[in-house]
Amino acid sequence: MAKYTLDFKLSVMAYYQNNHSYKRTAKHFGLDHKTVELWVKLYQAHGIDGIKRRRTKAIYDTTFKLNAVQQVLLGK
Repeated sequence: MAKYTLDFKLSVMAYYQNNHSYKRTAKHFGLDHKTVELWVKLYQAHGIDGIKRRRTKAIYDTTFKLNAVQQVLLGK
């Protein structure tokens, strides 16, 4: 999956908000219309945070991991 900058996504949002359809916006930027639709919905629901890339992975300590394994083994 391609990674797009926040500025690019905001440009897509601005174009879409000027009364263009998902398909027209997608064609203009060389994207799939489902990608545009997803970004618009995320933006509408969560604002700019919805379309920001998440760069951090969750880091779990050893205790948490052992507890998770025990829960699975116990069927919980």
